[in-house]
Amino acid sequence: NSLGPFSSGVCTYSGGVLNSASHFLDLLRGLFGNLQLYNSGPIDLIDGDLQGHFEVGNEAVRVAFNHLPERLLSHHTLDLVSAKGRLLYDFGGRTVRFWPSVEDSDFPAYRVFEGAGQEIPSNLRGAMARVCHSLYQAINGQPTDLASLDDSLQTHALIDELRSTMTNYDLA
Repeated sequence: NSLGPFSSGVCTYSGGVLNSASHFLDLLRGLFGNLQLYNSGPIDLIDGDLQGHFEVGNEAVRVAFNHLPERLLSHHTLDLVSAKGRLLYDFGGRTVRFWPSVEDSDFPAYRVFEGAGQEIPSNLRGAMARVCHSLYQAINGQPTDLASLDDSLQTHALIDELRSTMTNYDLA
């Protein structure tokens, strides 16, 4: 992979785990395989959705999820870092940008991210249409190349594990 391997990341999401963060969990599982919950801050149930800070990953990568209350700002970002560079999935996937790492001119033993980065076309609308078509195929018993039932159950299991760590119930 010319962009990775990635070792860490940060996801900032508003809304809740079910409404927003679950999509990032699916994306990360697609990129890195099975994930597990490593630790969790306070998880609250607010307006019927889980909200809070937590960390997921596997042997290769760890990603911290930070909740931003939606009343402040609608925000959905995933920032992944590797020795080769930084990949930013921003504005819910509308913008994808990569910054390659280069030798630091002031401190040659270190690497830094270069310039303004390179935009990677995301074709978000095309991706959404593909997901809808795949759901149609799955509902009609046809094979699909997107997420399987097992994939969905793995994401659901992570969310259930988060639910088991809840500290406050329906704070709305």
